[in-house]
Amino acid sequence: MVQEDEETAVVNRIFKEKKSSYAFVVNGEGVLKGYVTEGKVKQSMSEGSPPPIKQAAESLDHTLTVMDAFFRIFSAEMRKLPVVDHEHRIMGTISSNELNKHMEQIFSEEEKLSGGEQGND
Repeated sequence: MVQEDEETAVVNRIFKEKKSSYAFVVNGEGVLKGYVTEGKVKQSMSEGSPPPIKQAAESLDHTLTVMDAFFRIFSAEMRKLPVVDHEHRIMGTISSNELNKHMEQIFSEEEKLSGGEQGND
């Protein structure tokens, strides 16, 4: 996690130290504001005077279904998504492996509800 007013160069150093390619961006109260990727930080730094990280951050939807999260995690440059409380403070993360388990449960339940039949349209 990085603060939204953190300088871009500091976040770049954090990426190198932690061998990470993304970070969640929070405000002073710990409320999730989005995420930033290593590529976006490097791009921002190459454009001259680097702005605070909040200007390079991408927003995240605070209310994702399991299916939305599944597609988001595999289409983004992240291996985990944040799990937030009702005030949008990060409580933890969910990994692609954990999402896979939930997806398997969802598909298994759907199959049971449909009687195990595949659609033959």
